[in-house]
Amino acid sequence: MKSNSNVIIALAAVAAIAINAHADSITWQTSPKEAKKVAARENKLIMQVHLATGEQAEKIAALHHPFVVDAAEQFVSCKNAGVKSEVQFLNASGRKLGDEISIGSGPGPILAAMKAALLAGKEPIPKYLDLVGFEVTAKERARATLCGG
Repeated sequence: MKSNSNVIIALAAVAAIAINAHADSITWQTSPKEAKKVAARENKLIMQVHLATGEQAEKIAALHHPFVVDAAEQFVSCKNAGVKSEVQFLNASGRKLGDEISIGSGPGPILAAMKAALLAGKEPIPKYLDLVGFEVTAKERARATLCGG
């Protein structure tokens, strides 16, 4: 019964996000330097996206997932060139808040990294992001149990 109530709560959160979604893409700052200024002014963390040569953020599906777009509002986002395509979270002074996440890993790991960055930065976690993380964690535990891990 408890897992059913968690699913119902998660579905309600998903519906609320879908109904209240007001942006269909992430707002990007023009440079890491500008992102630091905005982050300091708005008291937010930074989501820095490094793009490998030839890649464009507009064409990467994980960055357009509705949950990722919505959760990105908790951060100041910027994109710049990198050796490989990955997402990195920083505080306003530029200190890393965890490891880089490959953009190709999909929205689930990016959302988990967003939650971890908010925790590391001592920022509040939106309830839906907490629920999404709970569901991902539960699925990973179930998979590990089935695989004997």
